[in-house]
Amino acid sequence: MAYRLKRKETVVDGIRRIAHQQLARGAAELVDESLEPAAQIHQVRKRLKKLSALLRLVRVVGAEVTVACPRTTGARLSRKSAHATEA
Repeated sequence: MAYRLKRKETVVDGIRRIAHQQLARGAAELVDESLEPAAQIHQVRKRLKKLSALLRLVRVVGAEVTVACPRTTGARLSRKSAHATEA
């Protein structure tokens, strides 16, 4: 499913809405007793990947949101995650 901004919402509000939806759906799937534990984890990881992709698309600077360059943003996220796993 593609991310869609509503006509009358700001970009910031749209990004927040979409991020909140992904987190809420992931939390709901985590406690869904109809799913096996492995399936719950799988679903939550998929939601987190979608959220990560959303965050890679944008860069928040103050109150403005600008489209980030995917190459530099991806490299920056890779470096940060590498440092986090080393710690």
